[in-house]
Amino acid sequence: MLAPALLPTTPYDARNSTFYNVGGNQHLIYPPPPVSESNETLISLKPVDRSGYYVPPCMEGTRENVLKDIDQWLDDVNAPNVLWLHGCPGVGKSALASTLISRLTERRRLGSSFFFKRGDIMLSDPAAVWRTIAYDLAQHSTTFADNLVEILKGRTILHKRPDVALHFKFLIEIPLTKSYDQSDSSRDVPVIVIDALDECNSEGPRGAQKRHFLHTLTQWSHLSHRFKLIILVVTSELYLNHSATSVCRWHSPLVALSAMTLTKISAVSLRNVSSIYETLCLLGGSGNEFSMS
Repeated sequence: MLAPALLPTTPYDARNSTFYNVGGNQHLIYPPPPVSESNETLISLKPVDRSGYYVPPCMEGTRENVLKDIDQWLDDVNAPNVLWLHGCPGVGKSALASTLISRLTERRRLGSSFFFKRGDIMLSDPAAVWRTIAYDLAQHSTTFADNLVEILKGRTILHKRPDVALHFKFLIEIPLTKSYDQSDSSRDVPVIVIDALDECNSEGPRGAQKRHFLHTLTQWSHLSHRFKLIILVVTSELYLNHSATSVCRWHSPLVALSAMTLTKISAVSLRNVSSIYETLCLLGGSGNEFSMS
């Protein structure tokens, strides 16, 4: 029965009307809302679906000193804008990344997160990272979304090619700088978290793409110090025995997640760490490091 407020106020003569007896439950089907041109443009970035991959955060009360140091770094507009956290396999890097993501989400400061996963076609693809992060940043800020859409409209083929260098320049660097050039505080700028960088695929044709991707990380270090990027990566015994301070000009130390024992890693992982180590050296003093046990 219709609610009283919806009942007709004028009587109708239904003597010449036709009635149909329709059995069963009746359902109203509404067409989906129209997708705006801007949304269609953003969807064309084809961001990686990460909803099925979840890592539990750190146990409550653990890693407090490290989290405090990271919080101080996040709010320091004069500190280097890339934070590298490295440690042996199984020491809890991904759990720490998950904790950081939860905390940043609560504070509305998370711009995007990308967890590499070895063996997963999309989650190990270096050409998918900046596309996905750009899409997330557009969901975080309408200003960034407008700037990004404007760029994509003039370069319709840009994001359809696996050109990592162009992805970084046009999907990240230009719209990010344009969107936050008037911001005086790092708290207004979204934070990016990339976990398990060592699991980025470097086999076959993706080897070149990974090298280009690592180079874009050095390019990030040249952006404003307000644009914070957190990277977590595995450390090999060889890497731990190298003195980064003697090769790279660190202004302040990487967050080293120590473990009681060093776990052997595969040759593929070792090659990954070696190329990542080269990236750290290219960064030269643009990375930030804390000591942690």
